[in-house]
Amino acid sequence: ACAAGKHKGSTGAGACETCPAGTGSAAGSDGIDDCSCLPGHSGASDGASCSACEAGTFKSEPGPAECSTCPANSESASGSEACQCGAGFTGDAHAERGGCAACAVGEYKTAAGTGRCAACPPHSSSAEGSDALGDCACVAGYHDRARGDGEACTACEAWTFTTNAERLRAGCFCAGGFSWVGDGPCRACDDCSSEVTFSASLDVPLEEFSSARRGAYVDGVAQALSVSSSSVVITSATEQPARRRLLAPTTSVATTVTVSNEQASSALLLATAENLNTYLARSGMSVGQVSSPSVAQTPQTSS
Repeated sequence: ACAAGKHKGSTGAGACETCPAGTGSAAGSDGIDDCSCLPGHSGASDGASCSACEAGTFKSEPGPAECSTCPANSESASGSEACQCGAGFTGDAHAERGGCAACAVGEYKTAAGTGRCAACPPHSSSAEGSDALGDCACVAGYHDRARGDGEACTACEAWTFTTNAERLRAGCFCAGGFSWVGDGPCRACDDCSSEVTFSASLDVPLEEFSSARRGAYVDGVAQALSVSSSSVVITSATEQPARRRLLAPTTSVATTVTVSNEQASSALLLATAENLNTYLARSGMSVGQVSSPSVAQTPQTSS
């Protein structure tokens, strides 16, 4: 009998012939029509040569059927029988439920496959769907000036800074309600907090600005402005009608960020659509524009 991948359509002592490129057959096949496209390959009909599925597509069964596009957030190499979740995503690309889910905030995954997302090093965090260790940035109150990749984040006050300018370059700021005095630690104060306020226009309608998306927005703003998430407050969210027909409405998000006075000017400069979008890219939201950015000192409370 002809071996698998070969065929012979006539009687006699003639040799078995190899199936066309990209096809295969069962052992004992007696005709070229028994040669069918292999998984990961597609062609016009049985008996003809078949081409490998392009990258980003797959075909799991033999036969002349067309290759299918990989599910969302997954990828494949040329000639693939299945797709794998891409970097920054985890799960089974072909699962009936779930599919590829983005790595959570504070996690990352560097390569395609079914592997789990890895947690960022201690005292660092990352945006949802991060695909590199370098996406892990030290959280407020910590810095990695010596490395710059989120590893070995050190408490700001545990590092000796020669000047306050050096502190600012390292991204170390006292929290709202605290201030540096000379070269000492952050000390509580009554009138040293400022509020940076602005409105961000998000490209999602209000009904889709869910609690999960609100949380992702707060985390993104916090990372963009180098503050903790607890310092960011959404004061209101209102839907804005589309300016043109057929366009979806947007949501205007009024935002207040509490920072120390020394960080206020820096935070104001960072409150731009371009910077915010850098940290919101993985959330499926983007900022069209930032309007009315301003900074004001928090009123002193009476004792």
